[in-house]
Amino acid sequence: MSQYTDPNDFDTAIVFADAATATLVHGPESPLYSRSRAWLHRPVLSARGEDGTILHHGRPGEPNVNMDGLKVFPMAVRQLISLLRQACEKGHQAVEELDYIIPHQANGRILDAVDQRLKLPSGRLVNRVRHSGNTSSSTIPLVLAELLAGNPSPKGRAGLCAFGGGFTFGAALLEFGRAEGS
Repeated sequence: MSQYTDPNDFDTAIVFADAATATLVHGPESPLYSRSRAWLHRPVLSARGEDGTILHHGRPGEPNVNMDGLKVFPMAVRQLISLLRQACEKGHQAVEELDYIIPHQANGRILDAVDQRLKLPSGRLVNRVRHSGNTSSSTIPLVLAELLAGNPSPKGRAGLCAFGGGFTFGAALLEFGRAEGS
């Protein structure tokens, strides 16, 4: 993200970090399916058109990512919770029954607000933003990689939820430790 931000814009540049990730997603027809460590349920997606006045993403070499944090914050909190609840409904799972909630690691205040509004036990919502900053679309894969490195055979379900530029939102359930053939 450093190529998109102005290092002199302390409202925006200091919250972003650089990262790259790749995640392999495959379905039951894949020969890898029986060896999968996790299974992703079909995601719930949403968007709200935005003309770039609240959240703007520039082009490479044009450091002009900027946002109106006072408007982004409540929208992000509401949508992360709403889409997570929708994904859980589709998966016949209550948010309260999730073992992990892994949101987009945008900023600590947003994550704290989501955690407080969901009223879940401490530590259920995974918050690692202070370790690597907002790495944009890499935030959830980085948390998953850390989680899997610390526990190569996790069990249970995780709720993933994210938002991004153009005000796009998504959430899905991820099942760990799925038994072969299920």
